[in-house]
Amino acid sequence: MATDKQKRGVMKTLENIGNSKPLSQGKILEAVGYSKAIAKNPQMVVESKGWIQLMDKYLTDDNTAQVHKDMLNAKRVIKLSFSGETLSKHIYRMISQIPGATLIHVRDFKEGGKVIRKTALVAAPDNFSRKDALEMVYKLKNRFAPETGATVNNFLILSADEVKIGIANL
Repeated sequence: MATDKQKRGVMKTLENIGNSKPLSQGKILEAVGYSKAIAKNPQMVVESKGWIQLMDKYLTDDNTAQVHKDMLNAKRVIKLSFSGETLSKHIYRMISQIPGATLIHVRDFKEGGKVIRKTALVAAPDNFSRKDALEMVYKLKNRFAPETGATVNNFLILSADEVKIGIANL
């Protein structure tokens, strides 16, 4: 059974999703009443049965599936510029070659009655948002596989034996 602090912590964690400057899990736990010692070791709370039950309750597999579906369809609007001589049918054809892209609008910019430039607004897949959102859901639900080695500055640290085996397999 989840404690009141765990409930407040989960709610604060869920509110924190999508913030432009998200709080660390430790700061969230401290804000809902946990000690600094616990805040420095948030895994003591977020890996507890009560916390996991609450996360499963509020981030149900159905919700997660819907979020995944939405993320897989996440798009961003981009503006592409073309010379005034580019035919609109060529712009449409180019846009249709971009996987998942949808043309929103083509605008002609004229000077002295002549089209000097064209811009196309395109809804294109937003792969950065897709990746970030997927990672966030997996982290919140503790679904990442455990790492096999420590990382420092995004480099995997291998033991001497692992390095020797890697070199031998080259």
